[in-house]
Amino acid sequence: TGQPEAVGLKGQTSGTLRMIEPRRTGDERTAVDLVQALRQAVIDDNVEDAIALAAPNFVCRPLARPGLSVYRGHDGLVKLIADSRAAYIDFRVEVEAIVEDGASVTVQLRMEPVTSDAGEAMHFRSVFTVRDGLVAEVESHELPPAP
Repeated sequence: TGQPEAVGLKGQTSGTLRMIEPRRTGDERTAVDLVQALRQAVIDDNVEDAIALAAPNFVCRPLARPGLSVYRGHDGLVKLIADSRAAYIDFRVEVEAIVEDGASVTVQLRMEPVTSDAGEAMHFRSVFTVRDGLVAEVESHELPPAP
């Protein structure tokens, strides 16, 4: 598939990746479009939209486990949204980079506490796999602290 493409906010940079806008082909959503829409639905606590964007056999293995180590299916997605909201209400999420490589979208994130008792910052990468136009899997991995 060639070089992965960095996708995100036009004109911004993250490390050595130049951030560009998502590619679109007609009315078809790209993998990045799907991932961004799912992330926004989770942030907005919009269960209906999140379910519409996730495969019925959705699997998520989050790095920071507010509840379960694996969330499965639409019921698991609903639980993930509730668990995440409860655990991370005092954190601000910053997307550092989004890289699309075919059906795989990697999102590099930093979560910063907004209150002194919220906990420590987290730096991680989530890999989303898209199949048949839906997000099928999400797996997160911790990254070393940024310099």
